[in-house]
Amino acid sequence: MCRWRAKRRTGFDKIPPLVGVRLPPGEDRTMGELFRNRQWRVTDHGLERVDGRYDIEAGRLTETTIDGTIYDWPFRMAENAWLDYPAFVEAFAKALTIHKPRCGAADPEMLALGVLIGAKRNLASKAGSALPVRPAVAAPHQLRDPASIPGHGTPAAPR
Repeated sequence: MCRWRAKRRTGFDKIPPLVGVRLPPGEDRTMGELFRNRQWRVTDHGLERVDGRYDIEAGRLTETTIDGTIYDWPFRMAENAWLDYPAFVEAFAKALTIHKPRCGAADPEMLALGVLIGAKRNLASKAGSALPVRPAVAAPHQLRDPASIPGHGTPAAPR
């Protein structure tokens, strides 16, 4: 949980922090900074953009696409034209190493494949060309009903 959320006890402190939430004015998380490059830093909280505009909690670093073949963050972030992709990959890999106790051991093959696909996607987004279709990522309602996920079971026959 973000430190600034922990300070406010509004009854909504059980809600997980949102990715991409901007910090309140005057809030600075540099005290827990463990690694930094030109656009990203790894903190005791997770991975965040240096200007505080994007934030990935450490426990979410190893989220995968629905088929479980690649890490979702390098792929998902690559579609942003503002992203310095090499800096993100460097910080993401460092965050996986630093936060291993919180997010589990990283699979180097999943990371390499995700970075490769993400790099191609990032080049396409910067060139302004059409982006390849994003792999399906499970929404919470889909986790309850496997038949609603394309390619994972068939819906029950009507009676």
